[in-house]
Amino acid sequence: MTSIWYEILPVTLELDHIVVLRRREDGAAPWLVMHQNGMHPNDAVIEHLKLFFENLFEPQTSIVHSTSWRYCQQTERLILTYLVVLPQHIWMNCWASSDRMIAQRVGRIEQAQGDNLHPPEKIEASNILAHALDHLALLHCYDESIKAVLEVGWLEALATRFPKPAGYLAHN
Repeated sequence: MTSIWYEILPVTLELDHIVVLRRREDGAAPWLVMHQNGMHPNDAVIEHLKLFFENLFEPQTSIVHSTSWRYCQQTERLILTYLVVLPQHIWMNCWASSDRMIAQRVGRIEQAQGDNLHPPEKIEASNILAHALDHLALLHCYDESIKAVLEVGWLEALATRFPKPAGYLAHN
């Protein structure tokens, strides 16, 4: 039977670079939360963040946004991915010295591409994060609530992820 899970991808800035935060207990494994009947997915993710980060989680200065979903045939899981953008002062002031979280700098990452009918055959963690960051960059273009919360350093960090106008050719 198919089960529903929420994947949490917490990110922040460290010295103007995007870092993904991983729970030390999980290592490189995804941060997954099982669906709770009767609870909206956003509420379940926010509650889980509050439990983990305790009073350090600041909903008014954070972004919690669903960016994608995928089906894992091997585990029969429907996975809803949530990008969680945390203010960098939380990481810098409180969690950098903690042994509960590990920051991993995000280098060059790209989305995996499927075709017009099917998703990519193989999707890796970096592809999921790339899709989530591209989604955040797109939201920043038109979503006033995202613009209001996203720290200034994110504009430069997301510069390569912003949608390009039609006819744009990259010069390498």
